[in-house]
Amino acid sequence: MKRAKDAPATLDSVLDTLETVVTSVLIVICIFTFVFKMVTVSGESMEDTLYDDDRLLMWNFFYTPKNGDIVVVRSKILDKLIVKRVIAVSGQKVVVDYEGDKVYVCDNDKEPEQNDLLAEGYLKQSDIKDPETFFSEEHFDKDNNRYVYTVPTGYVFIMGDNRNASTDSRALGLIDLNDVEGKVILRYASPKGKKSIGFVK
Repeated sequence: MKRAKDAPATLDSVLDTLETVVTSVLIVICIFTFVFKMVTVSGESMEDTLYDDDRLLMWNFFYTPKNGDIVVVRSKILDKLIVKRVIAVSGQKVVVDYEGDKVYVCDNDKEPEQNDLLAEGYLKQSDIKDPETFFSEEHFDKDNNRYVYTVPTGYVFIMGDNRNASTDSRALGLIDLNDVEGKVILRYASPKGKKSIGFVK
């Protein structure tokens, strides 16, 4: 008689455990579908911040890009995901001075001043090579020998930390917010061992 009584209890225990496992799996799937995603760096455009084949965790739940964020973008022109840094957001202007190796960001209704110069300790090198021929001439200010980009509502301007090896907004144009997949928050693996695991900024 004791075994007959124990059987339903054992079945209930198994069903409870199964329910817990299934619920946990579903929660994890939802988290990695709607909150976090895993991406892999391809190329050298973000060195020395990120390296080729670094594995990253990206946050994409109710995210709005901010200056300095490292983001994952779905590039329609390149037909792939790319990882870059947000240099300017809606309502701002980017001025790239190739002769002086400087990048300024200011409000789009003013001229850049010295305090608008970006302090970019993350750059691989301080010099910026002259732009390639495919950079749009419509943004070239011939009088001042510089490129000027105005960022309208709904867009961001992105660049790689390795400026001389990066295909970014200088070539691709402004990035629609709808094409920004999310913000990189963590490096969880670095197969080549060049960077430690941890938060990315």
